[in-house]
Amino acid sequence: MIGGVNKHVIPLGENAIRAELEPLRALAAEGGFIPMPDHRIPPDTSLEQFRVYLRVFQEIFGRR
Repeated sequence: MIGGVNKHVIPLGENAIRAELEPLRALAAEGGFIPMPDHRIPPDTSLEQFRVYLRVFQEIFGRR
């Protein structure tokens, strides 16, 4: 399965991103699940906000 990440939390900041991604950690560790936002990143997301998302994603899931 691919997806399952609410893309609308990205502009809300690091705490919201962590709250969205952390519960998916165990599921991703089992295998067969790739967490990622569905479709496009919202246009109200700045480059800096997306960089925060990427940093938090790498902290939680590691580099793949």
